[in-house]
Amino acid sequence: MSLLDDVSIVVTPNGYKAGELYAVVPTIASGTEQVVNGDFSNGETGWSISDAADSATQTIVSGGLKMYSGSAADNSNRMSQTTSTMSGQIGKSYILKLTATDFIGSSTGSIRLDGVYDPSNLINFTAATPEVRFIAYRNFTYIKFFAGGVEKYYTVDNVSLQEDLGADMDVTRATAATRVDEAGLVNYAEIIGSEEVTNGDFATDSDWIKGANWTIANNLATSDGSQTGNVSLKQLNSLTNLTIGTNYKVQFTISGYESGVINPHIRGVQSGNVSGNGTKTSYIIAGNGSDGINLYAGSTFVGSISDVSIKEVTRDNVPRIDYSGGGCPHILAEPQRTNLVIYSEDFSNAAWSKSSVGIDTSIGTNGINPNIAISPDGTLNSDRVNFLLQSDRDSGMYEIISASTGNSYTTSVYLKGEGSNIGKTIKIRIKRVTGGSFVSVDADYVLTGEWVRLEMNPLTLSGANSNALLVFTSNDATSCLMYGCQVEEGSYPTSIIPTSGSTVTRNQDIFTRDGIGSLINSTEGVFFAEWKPKLSSDYSLLTINNGTSGSSVLMGKGASSSTIFIGVRSGYSYQMLYTLSPYDFTNFIKVAVKWKVNDFAVWIDGVEVATDTSGNAPVGLNKLSFDFGDGGFDFYGEVKQLQVYKTALTDEQLIQLTGESGTDFYESYAEMASALTYTIQ
Repeated sequence: MSLLDDVSIVVTPNGYKAGELYAVVPTIASGTEQVVNGDFSNGETGWSISDAADSATQTIVSGGLKMYSGSAADNSNRMSQTTSTMSGQIGKSYILKLTATDFIGSSTGSIRLDGVYDPSNLINFTAATPEVRFIAYRNFTYIKFFAGGVEKYYTVDNVSLQEDLGADMDVTRATAATRVDEAGLVNYAEIIGSEEVTNGDFATDSDWIKGANWTIANNLATSDGSQTGNVSLKQLNSLTNLTIGTNYKVQFTISGYESGVINPHIRGVQSGNVSGNGTKTSYIIAGNGSDGINLYAGSTFVGSISDVSIKEVTRDNVPRIDYSGGGCPHILAEPQRTNLVIYSEDFSNAAWSKSSVGIDTSIGTNGINPNIAISPDGTLNSDRVNFLLQSDRDSGMYEIISASTGNSYTTSVYLKGEGSNIGKTIKIRIKRVTGGSFVSVDADYVLTGEWVRLEMNPLTLSGANSNALLVFTSNDATSCLMYGCQVEEGSYPTSIIPTSGSTVTRNQDIFTRDGIGSLINSTEGVFFAEWKPKLSSDYSLLTINNGTSGSSVLMGKGASSSTIFIGVRSGYSYQMLYTLSPYDFTNFIKVAVKWKVNDFAVWIDGVEVATDTSGNAPVGLNKLSFDFGDGGFDFYGEVKQLQVYKTALTDEQLIQLTGESGTDFYESYAEMASALTYTIQ
């Protein structure tokens, strides 16, 4: 029998959209429709509709129900569904969908189950198709929709309420974040829309409005520098319809560069000046200006532009499917971190001071050749740093980092050697700037002909002045290529956080899925995962739980960086607990935890490592999360797969699940995953 016959949840790095990581199993997305006449095609049948206190009337119109909210403080504008078919159950997950149009006024309403208000159940009516997934906080036989606020008009239609029977995980981060893609390139995890530019390759001299001194020929738009001020190269067309407040990815290539800057605008909002040859990428939130794209050439710009592209982009909350280390991908989960280096890629900027003793300032821009080579992100934006050979580790290129006494900081940077400098050494120091006892971390790095990310050991700063000085110098390599410099508070480095003039913070990745009690058998089962943690001095846990830390099946890293921590909890007590230290987390580990009353077992990489014949099963398991169940002890690291089984598997099945050899399960799973892998919506 295949393991697929018993599995109830499979989550892997497959399809995703912003805010959601799709499960492979189960494939059922929703339960029976509980709303009748959701399109109002049969008038008000099945609905109880209340008018506002100032006697305005809610009216059935073509396309739905016209809703009105007046000045009543109790938001008396509402509609409810009270049909006998509705039978919501506490703890289950539901999806409410509707369409909303014709807005006037504010936009947030609420859902009430059996008339009881829960502030977590809010609807953003300004979305074209509002969708709310909520966990029922009570059994309910009817549902009410409240407009909320005052002075609102809108039309609602296509109302739907169904139980959410899937195991897709909610993903929250609310900031952009980078990962390593399948080609080994560093880039943002993002979802890209369709092309908005017409004739972006300048195949013809059309579609663009050219200011003085711009010419279009040979697939290039060229400025000769004879302009007397800023000169626009813009396109209106459909670009005037770009959505206000939406983020767009603007990309173009500069060639033949001699001087000056280009400043991209989207509907009046600019991203900042760019210069030099290479592919330039900006992210701009569209304003309300009348122009679409406008590539302003500064008064001294000499060069050509090609391959202009504008696409809507979503980066916040997009799950990171990461290929670091090669091979199969994994789900990447990291803590909140801030890159304290304010110019992580542009080493020619004045924020990086250049000592005339350690840097050959006669070359390039004060010793830097900017945008000279292809970087780890696949574009022409890495810099060459030119060194003067000397033994003083404090004389070179440096930036002052804003840091705090007593905190630990980790430094990382991509380096690459060229020509005769391959095999020679770059010296790196991070130290306290002045005052107090001397504390520093030094590293000597031998350059290779490939990009390698150097990750330095953490430094804890002390002394009266705790700002850090990050210094690059050399006594035998005359130059090196550099990209992606990062200093972050923490005991280990995380993915690159690009900066361009200020510090930037990437929020924590949060993965949860609750309301799935129908997919988990609390009485017995198996929780399996393949994972590798970030090495820190705190617990890092994956669990299935009941929304608390009191009832759960858990696995992960213990309080030290080398401890396995696995257990089953019921009534806030460990019914089974297994720890192992020291353990080397260099490679991914496959762990399966079996639970049943008086029958517990732990399997790791094909071997049974622990059993327990006394204990109770957990109660009310209905949630899968990258934490302890209560939001604490978040898991940070890499996850290749998560699975839940409704039965306590046999030893043979557990060997099959956690071992290295292929079986009918893996063959079947490979076929399933290949059909779903890397689907983006």
